[in-house]
Amino acid sequence: MDILAYALALVVFAVVMLLRKSRIRRASFDSVIERLEKQGLSFDKKVFDAHNRFALLADTAKRKWVLLEQGSAYLSKPAQFDTLLGYSLWEDNRLKTAGGKGFEDESSLSGRALVKTQQNTCTHMEIRLRLSTEYRPIVILPLIDGETRKDSITYETAKTVAKEVFALLEDILKQKTLVFERPLPET
Repeated sequence: MDILAYALALVVFAVVMLLRKSRIRRASFDSVIERLEKQGLSFDKKVFDAHNRFALLADTAKRKWVLLEQGSAYLSKPAQFDTLLGYSLWEDNRLKTAGGKGFEDESSLSGRALVKTQQNTCTHMEIRLRLSTEYRPIVILPLIDGETRKDSITYETAKTVAKEVFALLEDILKQKTLVFERPLPET
C-alpha cells in the first residue's frame, strides 16, 4: 500500500510541476506580448501551441506578424506580412498539406495536396514556414516528437493547433495578395 501511495504522490508531483512549467512559459510569452503591444502593435489574432513551444500573433491592421518560440536564439521582432511565402505540414517526413509558395520543389506535390498514410502512429509532426529572409529562410515548429497514436488526444490536439495556425497563415497570405492586386491610383 505504501508503494502505491508513493507512486500516486510522485505522479501528482510530476503533473503539478508540468502545469507550473507550462504557466511559466505562457507568462514569458505574455511579457513579450506586453512589450510588443507597448510598441504600438495590437494583436487581433493569436495561436498558441498546446505545449507552449510557440505562439503566432498577427496585427492585421498594421499588417505585421510575430512568431514567439521558447528557447529560440532569434529575437521576436514583428515582420511584415510579405515576409511569409508559404507553409506546410509534415508528418513522419511526408508533406501532408501546403499553402502559399516555396514547398513545391520539396515534393512531387504542388499547391494544396494531401498524402494519405495507412499507419496508426505518428512519430514526428511539424509545421514549416518559408520566409523571404536570408538569415532564416525556413522555420520549423514542432507539434509531435515521439511515437503517438493517431486516435490519441495528443495527435488530435496537434492537428487542431495545425488547423488554427494554417487559418492564421492563410489569412496573412490572403491579405498580402489583396495588397498586391490593388490597382494603383491615377494621378
